[in-house]
Amino acid sequence: MRRVLFVDDEQRVLDGLRDMLRKHRKKWDMHFALGGQEGIRALDAGGVDVLVTDMRMPGVDGVALLRHAHQHHPSVVRFILSGFAEAEARMRAVPVAHQFLSKPCDAAQIECAVERALALRDALEDEALRAYLGAIDKLPSQPSVYQELQRLIASPKSGTDAVARLVERDMAMSAKLLQLVNSGFFGVARRVSSIDQAVSLLGIRTIENLVLAAEVFETAGLDASITALQAHSLLTARLAARIAPSKPIAEDAFLAGLLHDIGFLVLAEAKPDQVEQISKLQKQGCSLAEAEAACGVAPHAHVGGYLLGLWGLPYPISEAVTLHHTPRAIVGDRGFDLLATVHIADALAAAASGDPLQLEVPLASTLVAELGLESELAGWRQLAAELRSQCAAG
Repeated sequence: MRRVLFVDDEQRVLDGLRDMLRKHRKKWDMHFALGGQEGIRALDAGGVDVLVTDMRMPGVDGVALLRHAHQHHPSVVRFILSGFAEAEARMRAVPVAHQFLSKPCDAAQIECAVERALALRDALEDEALRAYLGAIDKLPSQPSVYQELQRLIASPKSGTDAVARLVERDMAMSAKLLQLVNSGFFGVARRVSSIDQAVSLLGIRTIENLVLAAEVFETAGLDASITALQAHSLLTARLAARIAPSKPIAEDAFLAGLLHDIGFLVLAEAKPDQVEQISKLQKQGCSLAEAEAACGVAPHAHVGGYLLGLWGLPYPISEAVTLHHTPRAIVGDRGFDLLATVHIADALAAAASGDPLQLEVPLASTLVAELGLESELAGWRQLAAELRSQCAAG
């Protein structure tokens, strides 16, 4: 049975949570800690899978508790459940909280968040990798994009459109901003899967705080292969948005395409030697799946999907990232949906530009035939080539 730890400094709040979640006693081992210090003791006792804590508590507050979990128990999924939404406190919580839930929060919202967190843990078997992913508070961004973003933010003439166009060039910035805008702390009631919407809703000043104060983004130098991976992801995103069967799918397809290989960005930081070996095995004729297995590395698609799910990004996005190499696993009767769109765009983008890490991206031809899309492929390949030229031109 999975253990879920709730922490608050008010007994009545804990009693309310215990009563509200009573029906889950048979599937969750729930513990209720009064205050941050008791929460630390419960964490250190071991076995906690999910932590849900209040923000504003005397002594050890929510951020301090989350920081302790981040440092000493990184595989624990960390939620803030709070009505306290002061800007400075939000910024302190950004590096150590995976997701944010706003009070008042009903049982269905908590159940959904916790169940998804537990399902994620079951989906990724590598405990060491889960701990690494749980400890991530920033991802490497391209220095040139970071520097240009600083310049835009400093200019009073910069608008949200220019900031959004720049952010969408970088998968790390895009993923983090989407994590934040979909959190309860920023008061956005609807699901957001568009960089334009995220930048508009957060506002330039909030982004300035994130970039310059919270240091959400890491600007360590990226080697050429990872820079090329970013370019491939942007091409996939633009192509996916163009070939999507409907406008709603197109909006999600851009983001899923942009983030589909974010698992490699993580693995390149966590296990650079294995990623280099994967590339060598690919050049020797191994398939991507064979190379990842031979190097003892979890599939990059699963790693990326896990991270995005951990950060609370919309489920269709994390699902498309997780399964973009194996769409036949679930597409079936769903038709030409988001997952199929991202898979096709990824394969065609790789064919148009040469895959940056020598990753084989085979098109699921049988699936394309089943969806009745074979007649579209020639036009889509031409579109991929045109978009590739546009990307190369700047």
